[in-house]
Amino acid sequence: MVFPAQCTPWRGRKVEMDEVRNIVFLMPRSLDMQAGGMTRLVSYTKREVEAKRRPFDFEFIPTRLSDRPPWNHLSAIVAFWRLIRALVHGAGLVHINVAPKGSTWRKSVFAWVAHRFGAPVVLHLHGAGYDEYFAAKRPLAQRLIRSFFRAAEAVIVLGEGWRDWAISPKGLGLDPDKVHIIDNGVPDPNLRAPLANPVPRIVFVGLVGHRKGVDTLLDALKRLPTQADWTCAICGNGDVATYEALARRMGFDPERVSFTGWQDEAQVRAQMARSDIFVLPSRAENQPVAILEAMAIGLPVVATAVGDIPNQVIDGATGRVVPRGDPDALAEALGALVADPTLRRKMATAGRARFETTYSSAINLEKTLAVYRRILG
Repeated sequence: MVFPAQCTPWRGRKVEMDEVRNIVFLMPRSLDMQAGGMTRLVSYTKREVEAKRRPFDFEFIPTRLSDRPPWNHLSAIVAFWRLIRALVHGAGLVHINVAPKGSTWRKSVFAWVAHRFGAPVVLHLHGAGYDEYFAAKRPLAQRLIRSFFRAAEAVIVLGEGWRDWAISPKGLGLDPDKVHIIDNGVPDPNLRAPLANPVPRIVFVGLVGHRKGVDTLLDALKRLPTQADWTCAICGNGDVATYEALARRMGFDPERVSFTGWQDEAQVRAQMARSDIFVLPSRAENQPVAILEAMAIGLPVVATAVGDIPNQVIDGATGRVVPRGDPDALAEALGALVADPTLRRKMATAGRARFETTYSSAINLEKTLAVYRRILG
């Protein structure tokens, strides 16, 4: 999909703030579907919008109502119809969440429709490994993706590293003034982990599989000192059966390493509140929502140096950051926290303070509204 300048008749027209009040916010999928961090993030944004009076009226439209064919494709048609209806009725701006692979191409069509109606578009880049996804594309596909992003009035990214890539000639080559850093945000759970288990409990939350490093986690747990006493809960859907079988082959009994399956928001909070350490040994990430949820609830975090994680987790202060795919380094970091309750509490306190100042959903919604005002005013 190509987006020449003439496809955006809005450009150059000053819009009065009382003229444009309706924002279309395209969600990746329905909130009642089992989904990962991006959908959870949108649900938090929706909650913040609905909780307070805002200068804009939002319409949230899921672009996918099912993951099962053919309903996954048919639901996109429903979303197109809802978008067109909103645009006909005067929607003034379209906010589109974008991830790698099929999401990019689907969302490019939604953006093209918005441009044809004269509505400015904000693209919000999510998804682990977008730089690797882009680099693997053929030159023609790269040109189309660049055209998709360059036609947007603003592009929101998660952290300085992603901004640097977005404006780099080897990346999207965007105008720096068009790229805005807005961190992910989560609501205050009004719940704090007591960190009082006599046997320290490690918790993982995410899609169980290779990208999230569950195999590395199991290898690291096997390397912990034999005299160390701990348990680990692995929470999430995905390839659970494969990794649970692997854990049993490695000699872990279910009381020491447990697999819970899918957990909804309340269950995730309960799992974290029962724990002492949060771990996420991913091979690729953007800015994981689960890490922010762990910080908000007051857990020290052990994670890998991928995506924006080194900015989320201050190594040595709010947790530990280790190389990806390195079970020895992961075991060393986990072992230090398992052995030292004072260190766990110190890092948990620092992480909670960082959540309050940087990763609150209320704070980051205000930053998003500021981008809207800049575009519309």
